[in-house]
Amino acid sequence: NCHPEIVNHLIKFVKVRHAPDTVINYINATNSDGETALHKVCTITKDEVKVPDSDKEIVKMLLENGADVGIQSKTTNETCFHYCAVGGNNDVLLQMLSHMTVTDTQKAINRQSSIGWTPLLIACHKGHMEFVTTLLANHARVDVFDAEGRSALHLASERGYLQVCDALLNNKAFINSKSRVGRTALHLAAMNGFSHLVKFLIRDHNAVIDILTLRKQTPLHLAAGNGQLEVCKLLLELNANIDATDDLGQKPIHVAAQNNFSEVAKLFLEQHPQLV
Repeated sequence: NCHPEIVNHLIKFVKVRHAPDTVINYINATNSDGETALHKVCTITKDEVKVPDSDKEIVKMLLENGADVGIQSKTTNETCFHYCAVGGNNDVLLQMLSHMTVTDTQKAINRQSSIGWTPLLIACHKGHMEFVTTLLANHARVDVFDAEGRSALHLASERGYLQVCDALLNNKAFINSKSRVGRTALHLAAMNGFSHLVKFLIRDHNAVIDILTLRKQTPLHLAAGNGQLEVCKLLLELNANIDATDDLGQKPIHVAAQNNFSEVAKLFLEQHPQLV
């Protein structure tokens, strides 16, 4: 709840009454989910900080008295860095990093949870741009994949975070990397209707426009199947193959019709009457 004066009082009390080792054990004590006090302060967002810098003050106190940044929660195997990435509190992140060596930092920020997510994957999924920038500046790896084969670029594209995608690509994220089902960042941006991101990925970073999933679906297939009219228009303008067939022999117009997206089917027929 972001009360540094009470945290300080409790730590001092234990220091006076008990040995130094007891203080470290006290600070690193875990609840039933395996979370420490450091996990809890890392859940605080900037909106919840009523007194300026009180969040950083608590982190500083905990770390100076032996808080362990490597302790993982029981069910998800998440450290305090994973928790911090959810809320995107960059001040807390910087405070933790300032107490660590370069080697320890790289190890901590690239640790994967039970589903394979690192703090970078979480921050990209949430769209916390400043947090992402700090992680990348401290050597967070962009080539880490989760249990479904998705990278940070996949997660950012799925949500339409263009700035985050740009930062990842400028740090050598692979533009045509595929998930377990064969989807790329472009597939995800197209199926979710982010036309600005689709244009950016193709024009600025040379994403392969007709790249195939395991089911041989192109980004145009996924855009059509999800009724994303503007993305379909854009992909056709950028010369996407309107005759591409998936593993069932279906073209984009088939999946649009199958899902009752009449405007998309109409667009295809207007531009290519022979599809009828």
